Amino acid sequence: MKKLEYYTIATLLRVVSWLSLSAAQRLGGFVGSILWRLPTKARQVTDINLASLLL
Repeated sequence: MKKLEYYTIATLLRVVSWLSLSAAQRLGGFVGSILWRLPTKARQVTDINLASLLL
């Protein structure tokens, strides 16, 4: 199973490396906006840190 994960990630990185810089930035922004909507522990920590910063 680890080999499958490795090859999947390696293939994804290889494909993304063929994109132009602007296309890679747009793809990163799109993926980032999708991931931001997921309720993960990292997002909760970030929300708490930003809230304490802005008080």
